[in-house]
Amino acid sequence: MNPQLLVLTNLKKSFLTPENELLPILDIAHFQLAQGEQVALQGASGCGKTTLLHLIAGLTPADSGQIELAGQQLSSLSEAARDRLRATTLGYIFQTFNLLQGLSALENVELGMLFGGKRDPGYARQLLEAVELGQRVHYRPARLSVGQQQRVAVARALANRPRLVLADEPTANLDRKHALEAVELIQSTCRQNGAALLLVSHDAEVVGRFERVERLADLNRVLVS
Repeated sequence: MNPQLLVLTNLKKSFLTPENELLPILDIAHFQLAQGEQVALQGASGCGKTTLLHLIAGLTPADSGQIELAGQQLSSLSEAARDRLRATTLGYIFQTFNLLQGLSALENVELGMLFGGKRDPGYARQLLEAVELGQRVHYRPARLSVGQQQRVAVARALANRPRLVLADEPTANLDRKHALEAVELIQSTCRQNGAALLLVSHDAEVVGRFERVERLADLNRVLVS
């Protein structure tokens, strides 16, 4: 069995409402993801899926509990150390892609590399060729279809050779045909690059493409209580 890359233990997160009341969002007793494993996390919109990814990525602090990523406890790291760990260990595919409109596809992928401290145009081009955009490396996002922009986002997420890719509703802006193609692309590209994958979605057909599917409603004690 592969060693565990990500382990969550007694993870809790709440937010303040406009009425200044504490609203619990997440309360997860245990979750783990092995190196190279691909897991779909299913849940309805607004149930805390994006919040969970933000906690794992170190973008949002947990109220309590432990997040162990690549053998390191996030809570024990300084902000600078968390930034370094995120830059070298994680790739993130956002629902809205978050491409910079003034940059070409190649430059967007190269920008993802800069956070890890090393720019490699050759590898950036190789990633774009892997997602079938080799002829459009110099196109800016406005000249690309939505599906092609998604492919750039996938390439960018893999730019630093991450050990774990987080994908937040990556098919939400795609039609059915392109959504399923995008999932297959994300899975195969992660597999080829040796990266584990945690993809969150409310789409049953999307999560049905995964051997391991977890329901946030089963993991989150806020939802099952």
